[in-house]
Amino acid sequence: MAKQESLARNVTCSCGASGKATWTENENPAHANWQTGASAPNVSGPFEAIDEAPGEAARFRCNSCGELAELGRVQLVRD
Repeated sequence: MAKQESLARNVTCSCGASGKATWTENENPAHANWQTGASAPNVSGPFEAIDEAPGEAARFRCNSCGELAELGRVQLVRD
């Protein structure tokens, strides 16, 4: 059975807005990476996804000023 992990990254904007994007990814045993089965990210703060990309590939736009968001490092979420 594939292992599932929760991941997150901080999302910020030069205007001062901040939030967090979270998603899950399933382990791909054939390639030993986490790119298989990534969910669409949920993002908090004044941001919206600007494409349909799943997981780490997603990009966001700030709803406050319209600029592209700056993405922080991906982190494993531990409950």
